[in-house]
Parts: sequence; C-alpha cells; structure tokens
Amino acid sequence: MDATYTALGKHGYADLTIQTIADEFSKSKSLLYYHYDAKDDLLVDFLDWLVEEFAAEVGADPAGNPEDRVRDLFGMLVPEDDGSEGIRLSLLELRMRAPRDDRFAERFEALDERVREEFAAAIREGIARDRFRDVDAEFVADNLYSLATGATVRQLTTDYDGESAQRGLDDIIDRLRA
Repeated sequence: MDATYTALGKHGYADLTIQTIADEFSKSKSLLYYHYDAKDDLLVDFLDWLVEEFAAEVGADPAGNPEDRVRDLFGMLVPEDDGSEGIRLSLLELRMRAPRDDRFAERFEALDERVREEFAAAIREGIARDRFRDVDAEFVADNLYSLATGATVRQLTTDYDGESAQRGLDDIIDRLRA
C-alpha cells in the first residue's frame, strides 16, 4: 500500500500501472499480480487502507484541545503547500470514479463518514468541556467537511490558496466558542 501511495502521488491515476507500483515496491511485480487482477482492484484495497491510516493518524485524543483538533483535521484536508498535491490530486481522480464504480463509491463514503465523525467528536468534546456552545455537532461537522472538500477541489484545480476557507474555519470556530 505504501508503494501504491508513492506511485499514485508521482504518476496520478491515469498514468498509474502495476509496473509503476512495482517500481516503488520492494518485492516482485508478480506478487502484485498474484493478489490483484487489475489496477482498480488494488486501488479499492488501497482506499480501505487509506481509511485505516487516516483513522490511526487522527484518532480521537480526548485530552487534547477540541479547537486544536478541529483545526488540525481541517489542516490535513486543506494543507498549505506541503508537497502533498500529487497524492491529493490522485485521490480526487479516484473520487471521480465513484459515480461509475460502486466499489469506489463505498470507500469514499466510508472515508467521508470517518472525517465527519472526527470533526463531530472534537465538537462534542468541546461542548462537554464548555469550550463550545451546545450545537448539533454532526451538522457543524458536515459543514466543516463540505468547506474543506470544496477548498481542496479549488486548490487542486485552480490557483486558489485556501485563504477564504481558513477564514471560514475561523468564523465557524468563533461561533462555536462558549
């Protein structure tokens, strides 16, 4: 999966092949073919792996500052120039497969749900600690994710720098504060 991540970031979906993945893989290309009949079969498993990796990286830290958790999560989704453009663009390309391939749709639905749940968990924690006012955490989380998703698409497809999305995040957090 690490080799797929690296190859996808370098080559994008359209130019990704089992060979480009094998070039990043420490084992043989035949091992990839042993497990996967086609590139998309591998990518379906890759998306499952990505959801697990995301969950491990952002796992709820109840001892942490809820506002920092919201900001950190948003920053993962809408990073400043951090060198991740290649993989982020490739994930957008993969997402565009979802309307025509249920396997991709299911994986992106799982990823979306996981991200929204992380936002909601941070908001609920902020409410419980009297840092945030009582709000519908799931509704706010969904809006935060929509803001981040829109900003990501704009970052990847235009010269948008994400500044207004950051101001939107600041406004939402200001409104959340108790």
